[in-house]
Amino acid sequence: CADVIDVGALDDPTISIKNGKCISCGLCTSSCPTNAIIETNSIPAVLSSLVNNETDSFLIVDPSVIVSINDAFTANKSYGIECSEKIVGAAKMLGFKHVFDNRIANDFISLEMTEELIKRINLNSSLPMINSNCPAVINDIEKTIRELIPNLSAIKPPQHILARAIRKTFQKIKQEHIFIVHLTSCVTSKAQIKRMQLANDIDAALTAREFIQLINSFGIDWDTVK
Repeated sequence: CADVIDVGALDDPTISIKNGKCISCGLCTSSCPTNAIIETNSIPAVLSSLVNNETDSFLIVDPSVIVSINDAFTANKSYGIECSEKIVGAAKMLGFKHVFDNRIANDFISLEMTEELIKRINLNSSLPMINSNCPAVINDIEKTIRELIPNLSAIKPPQHILARAIRKTFQKIKQEHIFIVHLTSCVTSKAQIKRMQLANDIDAALTAREFIQLINSFGIDWDTVK
C-alpha cells in the first residue's frame, strides 16, 4: 500500500482502514499472505438472487476478466486465451438469465466523453479531463487531490450506463425482480455501486475470484463448459 501505490493506508494504527487514507483499490487483498484482508463477500447476495424464482438475474461481464478467469483453471494449460463464451456458458449454468458484454457500454461512454471533452475545450474549462471510470482514482482524488475534482468527467461508468439500459429495456419485469451483477476484476466496484450518484443501478459487484469460487462450488467442469 505504501511502497507500490503510495497511499499508506495500512500504516494507520487503528483497524478502521476505510475511514482513513484507503482508496479501496483492493491491492492488499491480493497481497496479504494470510487472507487477513479480503474483499466484502458478494456471493451470498448473488446466490440468493439465483435461487429466487421470482428474480431475473443479469450478469454484466467486464472485459478485464475475460482472460483471467480462464487462466485460473490450470488443468487445461491454456493461458492467455479469451474466454467470454465460456463465461456466458458458466453463468447460465449458475442460473443467470441474461449475460451482457460491458464492451458495448464502453462504446457508449466513448461517444459521451468525446462530446463532453469538446465542450470543455471550447469553454477552456477544467482541463485536462480525467476519465471517471476507475473508482479507486476517484477515491484518491476525493481524499488527497481534491483540487482535481472539477477535472473528473461527469459521465457515469460504463457498467452503470448499461445497467440503466437493461432496466429500461426490460420494463415488463418489475424492477424489484431484476438483480444486476457486475463481474469485474475491480474490488473497488463493491463500494462504487453504493455511491449516492450510482445507487440502485447495480445490485452486486462480483470479483473474478468470487466467480471462480462459484464455479468450483457448483462443481462446474470448466473444460467442458459450452
